[in-house]
Amino acid sequence: MQLLCRNYWKIHPEFKVTSAGFEQDIQNTTAALVIGDRTFAMNGRYPFEFDLAEHWYMYTGMPFVFAVWVSLKPLDDRFLLGFETCLNFGLNHIDDVITNRPKTEQAFLTTYLKHCINYRIDAEKHKALQYFLALIS
Repeated sequence: MQLLCRNYWKIHPEFKVTSAGFEQDIQNTTAALVIGDRTFAMNGRYPFEFDLAEHWYMYTGMPFVFAVWVSLKPLDDRFLLGFETCLNFGLNHIDDVITNRPKTEQAFLTTYLKHCINYRIDAEKHKALQYFLALIS
């Protein structure tokens, strides 16, 4: 967010550390970065909503890497197999996640989880991650 503010939008807002419930104070000139599942119920609630991935792409032409699993030491094959099994289980049960959310969120979640997010790192995402790291260093 700070990188996009500085380099893309050319603005310099004051950033503050927040506490639980901070999103209730979003109004007038106050904005907030909200991530994760909490955003699903907030979709459409505010007059201005920005998708970081969309704006990162408009700025760089590259995909946005939200998160990666990393290790500083080699991982054994058993761990890697278990990790891959868990990842595949999650990917194969996206519909279960969607149907367990309120009906008002299901259409948005279907589009978001099935068509907007790609769960595997590839060469293009790796390049984008390296570029991001270079910009913040």
